[in-house]
Amino acid sequence: MNTRIFKIGFFVLLLVNGIMAGFLFNQGPPHVPLKDIKEKISDELQLNNSQKSKFYAMAKSHRNSMIEIGQSEKELLRAYFDYLMNETGPISRGDLLTQVGVLGKKKFLLTYEHFEELKSRCTDEQLPRFNNVMDVIL
Repeated sequence: MNTRIFKIGFFVLLLVNGIMAGFLFNQGPPHVPLKDIKEKISDELQLNNSQKSKFYAMAKSHRNSMIEIGQSEKELLRAYFDYLMNETGPISRGDLLTQVGVLGKKKFLLTYEHFEELKSRCTDEQLPRFNNVMDVIL
């Protein structure tokens, strides 16, 4: 009996280790720091100093908005998964998921508007490079 338990335990631990290794090696490319991506975009577009300062201010504002939305999403998801422990809450699970969806939509819209504003600040010579930047970002 004891050897059977040890064999089962061994294979369970082996499976868990395999899954953990999979997560460790399958995380994708590291995120590019905000400073680096801003510089890459401004270099690619060959922004002048005026454009660059406006773009950096836009990027900072966009980043702050994304952080705020991310924090709200985190709170909603925490409340959603609290249902696993409590089974009741002040807001229904469906309403929580709807609110998460609204925040996701808001992130897409804010990002689109951010790049739309950047595009509007580009000169005619910069517009073809803008398309290249979008291809790289997407």
